[in-house]
Amino acid sequence: MTSDGAAFVAAWDAAFNAAPEAAAELFAEDARYEDHRPLGWEPLHGRTAIREWFRTLSTGGATIRARSRVLEETPARIAIAQVFQIVAGEADGGGDGEVTVWVVLRLAGGLIAELRIFGDQEAALAAFRAA
Repeated sequence: MTSDGAAFVAAWDAAFNAAPEAAAELFAEDARYEDHRPLGWEPLHGRTAIREWFRTLSTGGATIRARSRVLEETPARIAIAQVFQIVAGEADGGGDGEVTVWVVLRLAGGLIAELRIFGDQEAALAAFRAA
């Protein structure tokens, strides 16, 4: 049986893997995107800003694929582990790698109202459980 959270993150992966900016459609118009890692990105506010950020991920010549799995969920929140597989283009010297992040999503009206990225699973689960 697939949980609602698993179905949601499968939709995320499918959208992101088709074109990163397509995943922005899963965000509420006034969504917040916060990266809590020491070398993370600046916070973003609003679907348009998030879409533009995601669009930059597909303009550098690298291929990026997302694979997500649910760690814990409630009807309004999902904690996930996301693995991004990255293959650099020839112009960037080629090569491949993986980046794993842990994410807490807060949902409202079936869309992401808030996305918080963490550098380790323990921090993400602590944030998830504290909310």
